[in-house]
Amino acid sequence: MAARELPVDEARKLRSSVAARALDSSDLERARRIYEALGADDPADREVWEPLASVYRKLGATAELVELIERTVPLVAERDDRVQLRLEQAEILLLEGKARGATTILEEVLEEDPSQRRAADRLLAILEQE
Repeated sequence: MAARELPVDEARKLRSSVAARALDSSDLERARRIYEALGADDPADREVWEPLASVYRKLGATAELVELIERTVPLVAERDDRVQLRLEQAEILLLEGKARGATTILEEVLEEDPSQRRAADRLLAILEQE
């Protein structure tokens, strides 16, 4: 009897389910591999980039997290999601001592959402330290 191939959407759901189980069981490297492969197929899929970001956080993989944010932000439709991703990126840059990069990101956040209080407060704190 020949093996039956799953339709693409079913295979994707199955891979996503395996990745979620790996994440839940703290098999972070397996979750990472699967979510990265899924993200290569559809980088705008929130059900992929959000848990992948969580995996990167848990692994302490800040460079990969920043790259994910940079790739994902232009694809995210919701402004609030874009802002939250960019705020996280700015915080990572600050922890790495890259205040200039964080300042640029915070300014971009405020251009997109002038009411973003968290970005304004963080930018003011950075500028006061200079």
